[in-house]
Amino acid sequence: MRVPAFIAQHGLPNTIDHISALPWICLTQLASNNGLEFYEDETLHIVKPTHFHQCDSPRHVQIMAAMGLGIAVLLPSMIKDELQTGQLIPLFPSFRGKPLVFSLVYPSRKQLPQRTQAVIDFILQECKF
Repeated sequence: MRVPAFIAQHGLPNTIDHISALPWICLTQLASNNGLEFYEDETLHIVKPTHFHQCDSPRHVQIMAAMGLGIAVLLPSMIKDELQTGQLIPLFPSFRGKPLVFSLVYPSRKQLPQRTQAVIDFILQECKF
């Protein structure tokens, strides 16, 4: 497996305290003035990055992380290919972020178009958020 560009440049962080000083790519919805919250079992860890890029698009956060621009919080279901190729590696696999709410809004269940039902079925079956 090849070493991702970020790790080659900054080294592999071995403690949660070490990652606060490294560059981050933060999804705007997850970032707050109090920092990023992670849970390891029931223990809360707060990371306050000193240098970070902020982005509104989860896909762009993923692309920027794969380019080696920083550490990011990403959904494992969205980065399967990057993990398999070694383009991205999990730094602290036992850590979990705060739960996110995913909503799909559509006008009505009455006379629901088949294409809309197909999207709903796909999301529920394939995307394990």
